[in-house]
Amino acid sequence: MFTRIRRHFFLLVIALPVFALTAQAEDRALIVGVEKYKDPLVPPTPGCVADALAMSDFIKAKFGFPSTGIRLLLNEEATAANIENNLQQWLVAGSRPGDRIFFFYAGHGSQLPDDDHDEADGFDETLAPYDVDPLTGAREIRDDFFSQIIARLSGRRAVLIFDSCHSGTIARGAPASDGSTVGGGARYLPRPDQFKALTHPAPGARGIAVDDYQVTSRPPGTRGIKLGGDYVDSDQLGALSGIVIISAANENQSAYPLKVNGALRGALSFLVTDLQKETLLTVDELKARLLRQVSLLHQSKELRGDQQPQFEVISSVPLGNKPLFATWEQAPAVALVNPLSSIRVSISTGEGKTLYREGENISYQITTDTAGYLYLLVFSESDIATCIFPNANDADNRISAGTIILPRGGRYAFPVGEPFGRDVAVALISRERLNLGEKENYKWSEVFDRLKLKSLQETLGQSMTRRGVNIVKDAEPALTGWQGAVITVESKKK
Repeated sequence: MFTRIRRHFFLLVIALPVFALTAQAEDRALIVGVEKYKDPLVPPTPGCVADALAMSDFIKAKFGFPSTGIRLLLNEEATAANIENNLQQWLVAGSRPGDRIFFFYAGHGSQLPDDDHDEADGFDETLAPYDVDPLTGAREIRDDFFSQIIARLSGRRAVLIFDSCHSGTIARGAPASDGSTVGGGARYLPRPDQFKALTHPAPGARGIAVDDYQVTSRPPGTRGIKLGGDYVDSDQLGALSGIVIISAANENQSAYPLKVNGALRGALSFLVTDLQKETLLTVDELKARLLRQVSLLHQSKELRGDQQPQFEVISSVPLGNKPLFATWEQAPAVALVNPLSSIRVSISTGEGKTLYREGENISYQITTDTAGYLYLLVFSESDIATCIFPNANDADNRISAGTIILPRGGRYAFPVGEPFGRDVAVALISRERLNLGEKENYKWSEVFDRLKLKSLQETLGQSMTRRGVNIVKDAEPALTGWQGAVITVESKKK
């Protein structure tokens, strides 16, 4: 769609330039696969490297991620320091609002005693890097660290997949009879106290070798259900936007590998790619088909345990009806929702529809609970954001709380013209005047920079507490004093 401003008095159409390039959001991925650990006491997790390599190929082939945008950490490369540094610098600091971000982990999950009293059961969920110390838990990566990383990724189109266990009960037993791997193949590293009981039993107690332990599911109801196999607390992250998290099992289940053409693969990893080898599915479709396929594998005895993959969409912008990473329209949509703001604003078309034909005029209805300055921008796939209000015919954008319909006053109109397609209209309401509106055309990144979105997302990470993301009262007013609302409008030729 090509929204223009038309002055009714002189019938002068202000034509905006057409750009051939699409909006250039950057793609960054960090993919981790650990199946051989530094400490020989840690059981291997066969299939994790194959999972990581397959996931890298998948996002390149199906989503167009460039090889230069993907970092692989396999086995000895996947130390705690490498994983954490790449998460902080490569994925977060190195990306921008609207970018596509991917994190994948295949390896052991575990638990450590809660160190900040934010867990009802007294344990933090962890990932076990290559250099983990199984007797002390040293260098395990806690869920608290990931909560801050995820908060800082708000405003990007982020997908995180965890193919690992995060809880389990350890019992005596032999490896699975099919020889899948030690411990029956569950991707669970016993907690340090469990590991010590296995390797250093109390006097008079019967010890067992580490490779003789079995992981069994916890009885239902023993723990409070949280996102990602109990790894990320979705209740804490509900204010964020643009994030999809998938994990291999829920809080009381263990994740097992699957034999594929004679080789081991993580069941979750394999199915995410296999179910989409022909056509990409929406998040909702992928969830339904994945759950059904896992159930069939359990029934046929091809997959041990009772794992059920977990999906969580953390976004004020609906993403369930879109494929992973969504579409270009979601880039400005998720970037311009402000989790630190208490302002409420909504936008709709005055005609009550979202499909328009060439020559029709569009009007927008904006409702807000806060008096302030209103800006209406239209984001196009050509990487241009057009400020259609305020404009030369209607420069006073100070409004009261309530509803306003644009255009107003009969002095101009918003007609539809070429190029046809979809545009994203964004209403921004701010308590203070924003650094916008002095011209018509902006690059997307220019709008994001003027709204200080990078600073906003860093503040989000710093504002994570036991109760979730707080609205920081002493934060910079420029970060908390505005809010956005989004609507996608489509246009077609007559």
